Amino acid sequence: MLPPDRARRPADVPDCAGPDVTAGLDSDADGTPDSVFADDGEDLLLHTDLDDDGLGDQILRIGPDGGTSVEVEACAEPPTLVALLSRWWRGWS
Repeated sequence: MLPPDRARRPADVPDCAGPDVTAGLDSDADGTPDSVFADDGEDLLLHTDLDDDGLGDQILRIGPDGGTSVEVEACAEPPTLVALLSRWWRGWS
């Protein structure tokens, strides 16, 4: 996660889109939903939006033994130029 005093910028996170988190919970108390829980077999996943575009960018994986790991959302295919420009524009508007 980004430090609370650091501005969110689209360039700080990967351009791969994860799940929509806008109906989730507000994990950083800024008034905007930015995280959703999901499961992957026995693991609990927390998808978190780091750049305020409403899509998960990072995954916190919590295993059944309590072990954790942080992953970046995987790209199924490279983002299009339109997707990149739209993401950049949302970050600055």
